[in-house]
Amino acid sequence: MLLLAALFLIIFKAVTDGFEIRGFKSLAGVIEFIYLAVITIAFFAWTLNIVFPFVNVPEVPLWKTILGFIFLRFAIFDLFWNISAGTKLFYIGKRKYFDQFWLWLISKGRVAIGLIWFLRFILFCISLAWLLNYKQ
Repeated sequence: MLLLAALFLIIFKAVTDGFEIRGFKSLAGVIEFIYLAVITIAFFAWTLNIVFPFVNVPEVPLWKTILGFIFLRFAIFDLFWNISAGTKLFYIGKRKYFDQFWLWLISKGRVAIGLIWFLRFILFCISLAWLLNYKQ
């Protein structure tokens, strides 16, 4: 359940941002409405202590949940954003400081773009293990 919640939060935000950049503002608005509606409903269900019978949330330490979400966001956000924005699949932007840092490392020859995506793959695997509470 934690993995599904994290995927929902990350993918819907990436697709909304990508469609907005691409010029599909109406579609981005509809997706953002669904995104915010589900978050609002989930928040109220949580605050009212409503338990869904089909939801079984394993006990995962808080630090694994937080780091798992951060790693998963780092691993897949740009991929879904690039697809929905219509850019190249492995495009790295120039506006955010984090992207500028990656571009600086690439330009200095300290890291290859393939290594960045390999790091994202490794963090994706770690986040899956943590959010699914894999104990072995």
